[in-house]
Amino acid sequence: MLLESAFSIRYFKGGNEELARKLDIATLKILAICFIITVTAIIAVAW
Repeated sequence: MLLESAFSIRYFKGGNEELARKLDIATLKILAICFIITVTAIIAVAW
């Protein structure tokens, strides 16, 4: 959903590069956090 809105702003509105970049960074941070949580959960279960 977040990724979709970042792409929408960049490709369809075409103007707001800075906002699109901020959304991309926010999306990457959220994905990184989700990835870390998932890996931590897998390690916790594996123990």
